[in-house]
Amino acid sequence: MSSRVIRSHSKGSSKSKPLSPYLNTVYDQLNEQIDRILGDFTPTAKVTISYQKLYKFVEFLCRDKMQSKIAATLFEKLDAFINKIADIIYQAYWDLGHDELVGRFVELATIIDVKVTALEKIHLYLDRTYLLNHPAKKTIVRHAMCTFVESCAGVDNGNGDEYKKDVLYQVVMEFTFILGKLRDGNLHVEPLLLRSYHYLHKIFYLTQRNDYLDNEIFSRQEDFYQEEQDAIITCRDTSPELPDFIVARCDSADEIFDTMYKMILRELQFWGKTDADDKFKLKIKEYAVENLIFHDFDKQAVQFVKPLFVSKNYLGVSRMFKFVINSSTSISSNKYLKTFLNIWYSYVCDYLHLLLKDTQQDMVEKLIKAKKNLTLIMQKYMDSNSEVEFKLREAFRTSLHSSNKDTEILSKLLKYIDNFFKTVDPSNTEDNLKVVDDLYLIFKSVKTKATFIKQYQRDLSRRLIIGVSKDKDLEKSLISKIRNEVGDEDSKPLLTMFDDLQINETVASSFKEKLSTVEANSFTGFDPLVLNSKAWPIPKASIKIPDEMNDLMTRFQKFYLETHDKRKLNWCPALSHMTIGAHFPKGDKELQVSSFQGIVLLLFNDHDKLSFNEVKEMTELDSKSLSSILYSLTSGRYKILKKDSAGIYSMNDEFEDRKKSIKVKQIQMKLKNGEDEDVWMQEVDDNVFKADRDEITKAFIVREMKSEKEMDHDVLMKKTVDRFVVESAEVKRIIQLLLDSEYIERIETDRYRYIP
Repeated sequence: MSSRVIRSHSKGSSKSKPLSPYLNTVYDQLNEQIDRILGDFTPTAKVTISYQKLYKFVEFLCRDKMQSKIAATLFEKLDAFINKIADIIYQAYWDLGHDELVGRFVELATIIDVKVTALEKIHLYLDRTYLLNHPAKKTIVRHAMCTFVESCAGVDNGNGDEYKKDVLYQVVMEFTFILGKLRDGNLHVEPLLLRSYHYLHKIFYLTQRNDYLDNEIFSRQEDFYQEEQDAIITCRDTSPELPDFIVARCDSADEIFDTMYKMILRELQFWGKTDADDKFKLKIKEYAVENLIFHDFDKQAVQFVKPLFVSKNYLGVSRMFKFVINSSTSISSNKYLKTFLNIWYSYVCDYLHLLLKDTQQDMVEKLIKAKKNLTLIMQKYMDSNSEVEFKLREAFRTSLHSSNKDTEILSKLLKYIDNFFKTVDPSNTEDNLKVVDDLYLIFKSVKTKATFIKQYQRDLSRRLIIGVSKDKDLEKSLISKIRNEVGDEDSKPLLTMFDDLQINETVASSFKEKLSTVEANSFTGFDPLVLNSKAWPIPKASIKIPDEMNDLMTRFQKFYLETHDKRKLNWCPALSHMTIGAHFPKGDKELQVSSFQGIVLLLFNDHDKLSFNEVKEMTELDSKSLSSILYSLTSGRYKILKKDSAGIYSMNDEFEDRKKSIKVKQIQMKLKNGEDEDVWMQEVDDNVFKADRDEITKAFIVREMKSEKEMDHDVLMKKTVDRFVVESAEVKRIIQLLLDSEYIERIETDRYRYIP
């Protein structure tokens, strides 16, 4: 049996005056109704006098100074009733199981609640005017709850622990046990839990012991979720009857976090239905997240966070990131964020390593697109966090730097930059600056930065001289970033180029002002540029300048040195370009060519046919440069000249093209018989344009095979090696690529056939 609570309730002073017959009657009728309410163990409060009239009875008695007597009588009857309830609960503890005990507690707590609520309603005047303001008294509800707790545990001896050994403590234990069933997915126990928590919360709150109940719930929650985390991650089903919304066995790694999130959501949904305060609910959430997600986070996170990125579960990424950022303390937040960032870094590195396995021509485009997509993920799902962005950039640098593809990255980066500045739309300032940032990020990963600067300088000089750069300010923006990486010494020549162009505008204007009208007409189309030899790449090749062009150059040189007598001018026709008119039987054209190409073409004004040696003698070009120029005019996209079997060059009378103005490019290729790369790039590392040479060699082999239909291996090898400066092993490799791509097929051991 439980310990009974027996209190001595003072009923007032012995010297108090006797009651009038009316008040005696009222007093007796009041007590009769109290006995009627407490006379059974059902959740009812039957009275024969209305509650309004009973309230008036109490008010009359209190106004006659009978508060103490009424309170003493009420509490004495209430204590006796609650003692009997405690006896019933105590017996249920021995006779019933987990759910039954909690169910019995709910039934009896409901009875007490109904009875006490009725008594409080009747004695509301007493409660508000006397008990609430009395320093030694409790309100009716608080008195009832204290009596109930003490009846279950015995009278508190003052050490604060004895009540923990009582039946009520067992009810709390059983409540947390049943709560575990709900967390495991047994929804049938939820109504019982809601009702039992309602009464447990009320009892412990009114007796100022709510910390005890909360701590027990938190403790059991901590144990449960730590065990559940292990079960979910190891895919060990500890709860075979879980419903679909909360599956402990995960079919794949990317489902682990979603399962955890559903469990937390289910926890919060349950407590949202209770009358727990917001502070408690927040702490419940923190405990669930801390123990289900962040328990051993530094070890376990890789198993369920990284799969979110891999499976593109960005909603899960967003939820996970919010948990990390909103973790309860700054210390834990920093610790969890560090782990999260390391996983993000690892994912980006893996993603880029996979991307870099393929060395296709659009590598830079794919890298920039990948950077853009990853940035969007960071902005949309990780709140544009600066630390996440830093890790993204760090992962890019590390991945590219360690890819062992520096040559391929360098080559494709330079080509992308050159094409970007030739085609960029200056009006899209914001987007363009983002691209520049991405290009700089890729540049920082390049190991051979000196090679990059050297080739970038040559590309830039071409764009500036020909005037094909669409946005010079954007070019300067990239150079400024490059300067941060390589320093002023290596980047200064790049900025000097822009200064030279600006100065030349003034020089050109001053020169034309000094010319007479007649002289000015002869100088139309002549636009000299004075370039700093320390800033601009100066090709070594030279050519004999035609007399009419030489006169113009001499006149300008005299003008310039009159005001700059301490300087020396050296003409660099290899950097020049010109536009010439050409008459073909099938239509006149304007040809945009380099000065070397133009001077060679001008020879055919006076000669119908010329041999290689004759052109060489007239132009005084070296064999390598001349071979490259003739090759570009006879074998490039636009075949301005033709070459017969005897090696004699002449104008191609069959040439035609729908465009009026044609830009004739030089071939970036090193050929036999002195044929060389584009004169703009003579000093470029041979590896930089390996991909270009491969494509041109492929094109040559395909043309030969298409023409001959079938060819022996040795004949094909000899033709290719004779044509290009290339190793036999490289030719074999390219032939194998063509076989794999089904451009040609092997019909015998050493013979190939063209596939239409």
